[in-house]
Amino acid sequence: MIQWEEHSGQLVAEMLFRDFSEAFSFVQIIAQLAEDADHHPDLNWRYNKLRIALSTHDLGGIVSEKDRLLASRIDSAYAAFT
Repeated sequence: MIQWEEHSGQLVAEMLFRDFSEAFSFVQIIAQLAEDADHHPDLNWRYNKLRIALSTHDLGGIVSEKDRLLASRIDSAYAAFT
């Protein structure tokens, strides 16, 4: 399970993968989940490190139910991925 924390109006998680390819594969999974939800996280990806930040820009950049739902879907995808 991913460790999510709330910081400055964002739901944030940081993850470490074995290598570049594994991180890239998971970024692709997140991209599809985001497209399906029509709710897109901010991603910061460096080699094998990934930072995900969720907030609802339409509501002024706060954490909403949309963010929590997408975080839950990312959690489920990560559990199946690892």
